[in-house]
Order: sequence, then structure tokens, then C-alpha cells
Amino acid sequence: MIYHLGVDQGTTNTKVVLYNGKRVVSKATKGIQIKITKQGWVEQDPVVMVKNIIYCIKQVIKISGVSINKIESVGIANQTETFVVWDKNNGKPILPAVSWQCKRSADLLIKNKSKFNLEEINKKTGLNLDPTFTATKILWLKINYPQIYNKIVNNKYLIGTLDTWIIWNLTKGKIYSTDASNASRTLLCNTKLQEWDKSLINQFQLKKIILPKIKKNYDNFGKIDKSFFGSEINITASIGDQQASLFGNECLKTGDLKITLGTGAFLWLNKGSKFLPKNNSGCLETLAWLIDKPVYASEGFVIMAGALLDYFIKKLKYANNFKNLEKKSSSFKKNNIFTIPSFLGLGTPWWSTKTNGKIYGLSSNTNDDDVCLSAFETVGFQIKAALDALKKHSNINIKKINIDGKLSSSSVMRKILSSLICKDFYFSDNSDITAMGSALLASKSISLSKKKRSQCFFDKDDNHEYLINKYYKWKKLTDEYVDL
Repeated sequence: MIYHLGVDQGTTNTKVVLYNGKRVVSKATKGIQIKITKQGWVEQDPVVMVKNIIYCIKQVIKISGVSINKIESVGIANQTETFVVWDKNNGKPILPAVSWQCKRSADLLIKNKSKFNLEEINKKTGLNLDPTFTATKILWLKINYPQIYNKIVNNKYLIGTLDTWIIWNLTKGKIYSTDASNASRTLLCNTKLQEWDKSLINQFQLKKIILPKIKKNYDNFGKIDKSFFGSEINITASIGDQQASLFGNECLKTGDLKITLGTGAFLWLNKGSKFLPKNNSGCLETLAWLIDKPVYASEGFVIMAGALLDYFIKKLKYANNFKNLEKKSSSFKKNNIFTIPSFLGLGTPWWSTKTNGKIYGLSSNTNDDDVCLSAFETVGFQIKAALDALKKHSNINIKKINIDGKLSSSSVMRKILSSLICKDFYFSDNSDITAMGSALLASKSISLSKKKRSQCFFDKDDNHEYLINKYYKWKKLTDEYVDL
């Protein structure tokens, strides 16, 4: 028997799944802490990520009883845009991992926006000038910690997105590379050519920076060193987490759309061979994967989805846990509570860097249930806003919609999305889509993915009319808030 490992290094946890053909043999998950050190600053411990991966692989091996020698390959998926700086000699991180969610470069971009060639950035990368993307945070690092940056350009420190950091550690420093999907999210890579772009690098004042080699998503990324598990394992794939999810959702044809409901919400539409950036459309154009030839995607991006619900539970204390929050929200009582979740800014279509949220419509009759329902509705409203922008941006007929992620199992979320999307969609209770996508890619096969999906049918009822009307009111409030 031949086995394949899928690794998913996400924002809130590390997951490893062991596959044999179509069968999940074993899996393991370990959480990771998110640290908000200042308003809008988000960091994580990169050492913990590597330790988690090693721990989870050991667990799936222990649970399954499978010999390491029978594991043919491992594919690694990771949260994109997050980066690490580490000492080349001892491998120790110099700073915490600066998260994709982090907005520390926001003020810098606002102050210097006129100095950037926004048209060139969008044309070459498909992205926009936003603190989400890696280059903006590296520029912040150069300005605020020039001594660290000088050691990067002098090749004493290494810098890379999480795929680079993870693979460098697992191969004991033998491989310093990135994959094309991760590189395409940095603002330093020409997405059409899949190579670092000198002009973009110069725009971000990073002239002498040393960057990892860009490889295809299915490629030779070295071997996990035998010191970890007693035998080597071939690393044959590396890919961004949302790209892995698109692959795992079998969105392999032009017009296939997936919506992942995780910490954020990510809407990815397969564009095939088309790479057509549109400046100021609110949507991103990006690389899905590079195997034999590049496949592109359009993206709608929601910064806070599951993270918003966690905020209502952990910070505002409206519920003890997710089940309790969902129970309070299940009555679908009509109300006039509107939440603008811009605690870490807003994504598609606004791309606002404001970091203050708002709740409107509180009255003497408002109760906990009203506010809890508003949280779920707001996740749905953000997704509708992103989906509407995506349809306008891509001008492609959406053939099917697959929804996955932890929130996709919520009956409240399904009802809200059905009313707002106004179309039948498929949802998956499989919480391992991203890990499966990385394992599929590593095995260069789609034989693992034949899983049944449940269909959610759109029903044009009273709740649909209410939610659509409430959405347009919410959208107007949000537009006005962003323009203030």
C-alpha cells in the first residue's frame, strides 16, 4: 500500500491527514495561538508551527501504525502572506511570524501611496496595495528595523513566507525555496511569468533583498530529514491554503467557485488560463497553481468570518461557545441590528484599513439573541458583497459553488447563505479539504477526492426577502463608514 500525507498549516491550527487511496487513515490537529500585540498587529510563533507539524505527523503515524517507508509523499499547504525572518546559521527566528491579518504597514501605505505605481502592481501581480500582502510588511520592517534588514541583504538572515520557513526546517536547511502560489501573494512576483520582478522589488525599496527560488507547486522540495521520524519523506508539493482548498474542492474547470468559511472567508473562482487583472475592481486576480501550466483564479476576500463569531464569543461574551451562539441565533427573528466588522479592516470590495468596528441599531428592545444573529448575518453580508463584486469582475458564468470550512456545517450559516446567494450550492462536512488538496497535489492524482457532497437548495421565502433588504441597508452603512 502507498500512503500520502497532507499538511495544512492554517491560522488557528496545524492539521495533518494520512491518506491511502480514497481513504483517510488517520489525522491529527494541534492549535496555535494568535497574538494581537497592538491595535491591528497580528503575530504567531513560527517555531510552534514547525513543532506542531512534527507532532501531528508523529501522531498520525502512531494512530495508523503505518511504516514511514510506506509514505510516498507529503504535500504542504500554508496560510499565505505571513512571513518569517530567521538566522541562517542557527535557524532561530529573529521576529515572530508577521501574520497575513496584520495591519502594521497600514499607516505607512496611506502616507506613501502616491509614491507607488499602483497600475504596475495590479497589472503584474493581480493584487492591490494593501497591508495584507507581504512586501508592504517587509518595507515596514526595513524602515523600523534597518539592522535586521541589513543582515537579510548580507545573507546572514533568511526571509520567507511560511512555506519557505517550514520546508527549510523540515529539510534541516537544505532547501530554501518557495512555491509559485505563495510567491504570487507577496507583491514582489510577476504572477503571469511566475518570477521575482525587479521593478516591483524596487518599488518597495528592497533592491538588494535575497529571496528564495520559486518552484512549481508539484516539484522537488527535498526530503523531510530522517532525524525527525527515522526515515526520509519526499516533499513533492507546496501550495497556499486557499489554492489547496480550490484543488481539494475539485474546482478544476473554468467557472468553478469555492467559498471557504474559516478564520476569514475566501471566494475563489477558477479562471483557467486567463489572467486579467482589473485595477480598483475590489477583487484580486491570482495564481491558483502551477503544475504543467499555470491556472489562475479571481478572489473575493473577507477578513473576518469565523474570527468575527469568535470575537462575539470570547471578547463580547455573548455566548459560552459556538453551539451556544448558534442556538441563540437560530430563531431568525427580524431586527435592525447592523454590525460593521472592520476590527482588522475590510476586504472585498472595500479594501479599507480602518480598524474600528461598529454596531448600529441598538434599542431598549435589543437582546442577546438579536446581536448574536447579527454576527451570523454579517458574515453572510460580507460574502454576498464579495460574491457580487466577483461576478462583476470576472464576467464568467459560475457553473457550480462548493462551500467548505468549519462554518459550512452550521445550519444557521447555511440558511443565511442560501437566502443571500440565491442559488443552489454544495457544502461539505469534510473539514480536511485543504490538507486533502495538498495531498492530492503531492500524489499528482485526483483519486483521493471522490467524496459525496450535500446540496443546499435555494428557497425564495420570506426570510430571503428580509435578508436581501437588510443586506442593502447594511451595504449602504458600510460604504458610508468606509468613506468617512
